[in-house]
Amino acid sequence: MKILFIILDGLGDRPIKELGDKTPLEAAKTPNFDFLASQGICGLIEPVYQGKFPTSKDAHLSLFGYDLKKWGMARGVFEVLGIGMELGKEDIALRGNFSTVDSNFKIVDRRAGRISDTKPLIKALQKITIEGVKFLLAPAVSHRLGIILRGRNLSDKISDGDFHKANIRAPKIRPLEKSPEARFTARVLNKFLLNSHQILKNHPLNKKRIKKGQLAANYILVREAGKLKKLQSFEKKWRMKACCIAGGVLYKGIAKVLGMDLIKVKGATGKANTDLEAKFKAAKNSLKRPAPYRNEVSGAGYDFCYLHIKATDNFSHDGDFLGKKKFIEKIDRNLPIFLDLKDVLITITGDHSTPCGVKEHTADPLPVLVFGLPSGARGKKRRSFFALPSGARGKKRRSFFALPSGARGKKRRSFFALPSGARGKKRRSFFALPSGARGKKRRSFFALPSGARGKKRRSFFALPSDSEGGRRKFTFFALEKDGVHPPQFSSKFGRVKKFSEKECQKGKIGKIKSTDFMRRILTCNF
Repeated sequence: MKILFIILDGLGDRPIKELGDKTPLEAAKTPNFDFLASQGICGLIEPVYQGKFPTSKDAHLSLFGYDLKKWGMARGVFEVLGIGMELGKEDIALRGNFSTVDSNFKIVDRRAGRISDTKPLIKALQKITIEGVKFLLAPAVSHRLGIILRGRNLSDKISDGDFHKANIRAPKIRPLEKSPEARFTARVLNKFLLNSHQILKNHPLNKKRIKKGQLAANYILVREAGKLKKLQSFEKKWRMKACCIAGGVLYKGIAKVLGMDLIKVKGATGKANTDLEAKFKAAKNSLKRPAPYRNEVSGAGYDFCYLHIKATDNFSHDGDFLGKKKFIEKIDRNLPIFLDLKDVLITITGDHSTPCGVKEHTADPLPVLVFGLPSGARGKKRRSFFALPSGARGKKRRSFFALPSGARGKKRRSFFALPSGARGKKRRSFFALPSGARGKKRRSFFALPSGARGKKRRSFFALPSDSEGGRRKFTFFALEKDGVHPPQFSSKFGRVKKFSEKECQKGKIGKIKSTDFMRRILTCNF
């Protein structure tokens, strides 16, 4: 089974008086979300994070099943990689905002009025060198940018120059340890910020903006310095070849670090004007056969597609609850693109909550929807190993299963020798059955041990919960009798009629930690 993992950034919210004490998700007209919720299973996810609130970086890594203490890395690294900058092992990466400060360096606006065209400003600051350290910059989405410090004796143990607050003096960068490298890095970065301010406030673009009554992008707020380190790839961790479709640079950077392939989609901007239809069609195409590891169809052949949508979070940070509601409805109108997918598990959730009334991230539980799970399915996914009949022992060497001592049989091409006393004939890819086993071969269908019941659909080998036959690995998930798509769940699980924060509290999934969610999906353990 393949997985379509849709993350609506900042999806979670709190009741809003103007919406009748409903959240934007609850107030939105979402017939397609609601259909998936009524036919699937729902619940709540508790975000796992470090610090005072969940950041997008921590929230995503935990959703993908990574231990933040073991695999954590500063967001600046993900940002610059997502932009497409080349980062060396000794480089220091930072994320930044173009902002507006007054003559006393008091922050007027952290985003400079959400300035969109920053390329002329970036060009003016490019390749500044201070005390042997080169500063490399590249534009990200809107007011954001990536910064790389390249030189010797640099440290990422420095403080942030952005406290996420306006009407305060822009913080200076300070060393977080007493090492010469940390003191040196803080000193040269502070010099860069002052020098860049002088260049920016006199830049022709900013003079034009002031004449138009717009805010000048005259200062850079930097934060989350980090160095590149190697993380375990998503494919190695979960045995699934994955791709990513996203507009925001952070999410591209996360995918790149985890070894996911980036699929470029024209019109994927990471803003409210993003082309949802194009992104959804690209995601659908990525999960087409052939799979895995063969890309005979352009962009296809993946087991896992991570589809990120950013604008829900943008509206939340602006406190625009009506905009968030309308954008959720826009997403809902495009969902029918996925409704004819077969053998694909569709998961929809957020990375963190961003209530419009707060305008910042919170640790509120997130609604989650899982659609396409075989009814009553349980099992573990581990590569392409097929279980041997009860009592058989052996090792897998390529496509050959070694037989226990004393077993009789010969291997011919993909023929598996049988244990002593087994009877059967090989026809093409037919595997002979042990004595007394019953079953029929249909295409690549492997007959089941005696007493097992089930039907094979594509790469599914159905085994009831009481069957015998060894271990199940990789694209193998146990199905009930017919493997109905979509599944029907017993009313005792709490059928959800509306995909919302309130309704998902009643769902079968209950409340689970974000770091456990990926494992629960892959083992069908709900």
